[in-house]
Amino acid sequence: MKKFGFTFLLLLSCHIFAESQVKADLSFGQPVGEVLFSPDGKLLAVRSDILGQQDTVLRVWDANLLQVRYDIKTNRTFVQDMAFSPSSKLLALAVGDLGVTEVFVYDAGTGSELGRYIEKTKLNPRVDNTISSIAFSPDGKRLAIGQASGDMVDVVRLLDIEKLSNITIFQPEVYRSSGRAGALAFSPTGPYLAFTTSSGAPQDDGRVVVIDLSRSQPVLNVKMFGTGHLLAFSADGNILAVSGLTYDRRSDTRKNELALFDSSTWKQTTKLVDYPAGLEGLGFADNGKVLATAGHTNRPSFEVSLLDIKRFQTLREFKDLSPIFTTMAVSPNGHLLALGSANGKVEILCLGN
Repeated sequence: MKKFGFTFLLLLSCHIFAESQVKADLSFGQPVGEVLFSPDGKLLAVRSDILGQQDTVLRVWDANLLQVRYDIKTNRTFVQDMAFSPSSKLLALAVGDLGVTEVFVYDAGTGSELGRYIEKTKLNPRVDNTISSIAFSPDGKRLAIGQASGDMVDVVRLLDIEKLSNITIFQPEVYRSSGRAGALAFSPTGPYLAFTTSSGAPQDDGRVVVIDLSRSQPVLNVKMFGTGHLLAFSADGNILAVSGLTYDRRSDTRKNELALFDSSTWKQTTKLVDYPAGLEGLGFADNGKVLATAGHTNRPSFEVSLLDIKRFQTLREFKDLSPIFTTMAVSPNGHLLALGSANGKVEILCLGN
């Protein structure tokens, strides 16, 4: 009874107060690389970037009670990405080391390992070969992984979750020029898989590619941005948001850009150049009505903006946040904002209605 009462009070406070307030400070103990709410909003996952020696690389909290559910440890050096399945029942974690990369699939509720995919590099053993990003298909039966290496060999694979084996491999020469795989995102409603690629150099063009999986053909393949790619589909699948950094040769500076694509035509509808924040976080909330962006500014500080996606007007701004913050996530219902920091802390803010 006490737990339910505590949860009720916390959720009630988020509805009563319009202004942001700190709901809780959570301790992770390692520099935070990513924070992520499960699609049903019941879990909050926090991962690190570079660890090893059996350190905790992933911790999952009950998002309402703010109690730790379980920890995941590994002796690998790098932690690349994590993803919840659309049903919130599975949680995938990509880790790697020199010469080997692995994707673990866990029961999201308990942390029990259900399976793993191991890829041993056949490349130069002195060259880092990593899985840069992972994403679940809408039905939860497939997992896309973007693989990248220092010598520019790059593939996007689709894995059968039940067997954790390759079912499709998109070679770089088929859908894009050679480059490092970046972000990945499935459309929640259509047969589309979006991904980005770049050389890793801001002055070089990157690419945004969308594949129609029903035909195994690209419906979008455009040069855009150099590095720092982020992708997100709206909940109805109608909008694809893409962000990245573009190098301006005239001023010898990098500009932050944010673009939106209409999935019915794959035409670009909106583009913001020199976006104020460094765009280190991007995601939709409130059934796709709100687009959240986050990143560092020149002040320096960390900044979060919530945009009305239809009118493209700012709903809320959180400016002059501590520059120690490195990543953010908004709960699916848009009521909570999670901020991860370099000092191993996670701050939860109530956003109100």
